[in-house]
Amino acid sequence: MQSATYDEALAVARRLPLPDRLRLASTLAGEAAGALAGVSAPNPTTDTGWERWERLRSELSARPIGATSMAAQLERDRNERQAALEGRDVYP
Repeated sequence: MQSATYDEALAVARRLPLPDRLRLASTLAGEAAGALAGVSAPNPTTDTGWERWERLRSELSARPIGATSMAAQLERDRNERQAALEGRDVYP
């Protein structure tokens, strides 16, 4: 079987409807990221959004107690920035 060149593959991909082009781009990006990370990329045809959501929830639930949440970090950053603007960090 003869392999396609980049230009041939690009020409074929450009003839696809937009949703299929986006799915193709997502699949190729996931495979490339997986290859770079040394792990297999998720398969978008078998890996539904709900399954990914459930994995994310379980990963976040497994974080150690007391780990800073994004909301807590954002609030701390806002308070520090406000204190700096008001000079409270310079003149306590």
